[in-house]
Amino acid sequence: MVNLGEMATAVEEKLPLVVVLFDDHGYGVLRNIQDATYGRRVAVDLHTPDFVQLAQSIGFQATRVKTTDDFGEALENAIQEPGPTMVVVDMISIGPPAKAGGISPAVAKEFEPK
Repeated sequence: MVNLGEMATAVEEKLPLVVVLFDDHGYGVLRNIQDATYGRRVAVDLHTPDFVQLAQSIGFQATRVKTTDDFGEALENAIQEPGPTMVVVDMISIGPPAKAGGISPAVAKEFEPK
């Protein structure tokens, strides 16, 4: 979970900070392992906040990415901001890894430095 105290300090100090948050709406890795291994889920689907709104409410610039194609531009824009920013990557929209506990090679490539 995001630490609001640290986020508040980043805003107060106007830190040039970029936070990339991979939002899987719970314990996504454990969810995928349970699906693959047991065909069911236990205690992995959690109520999570809207992290974009949460970040904005404390003073961050924030955006949500729903496709790997949009990640590069969102990250570049975040880097250009003078203060703290958050890029929330919606892993539910992007899709689960190709195998339990892993990430698909195509998705991993999208997040490599250019």
